[in-house]
Amino acid sequence: MSDAQSGARVVAITGASSGIGRAAAEYFAAKGWRVGLIARSEDNLDAARKAVVTAGGTASVAVADVADSKQLAAAADHIEAELGPIDVWVNKNPGAAGIGLGLGLIALALVASRPRARGVARGVEHTVESLKRRGTRLLRQV
Repeated sequence: MSDAQSGARVVAITGASSGIGRAAAEYFAAKGWRVGLIARSEDNLDAARKAVVTAGGTASVAVADVADSKQLAAAADHIEAELGPIDVWVNKNPGAAGIGLGLGLIALALVASRPRARGVARGVEHTVESLKRRGTRLLRQV
């Protein structure tokens, strides 16, 4: 049975190569989740991948800058191809906040003008589309 068919849940984490993002990746791995790691630094992502595996998880690595919507969409597609549909999207971005309204509706409040803040919106947009295709109706971002 492939990882994508094993039944474990999938989380995608931006900024997963260090700090809070990496800690979140290790936490989800220890809980049995498959973990999609997204960040700009390939070297740091490799270290994060090793940490996820050490914590007992399965990892998929995708190098992407969240400020680039094409890179982020490609990263999400790569993670879903390797691990299965994304169940949870974690944005590690102090420049933006989002709130889920249910029924696939999202309201975003950008609280900084930095280009990376738009990565939150891009990650949520991709995840909402994936959830809609699967019939899921609620996305909560905290």
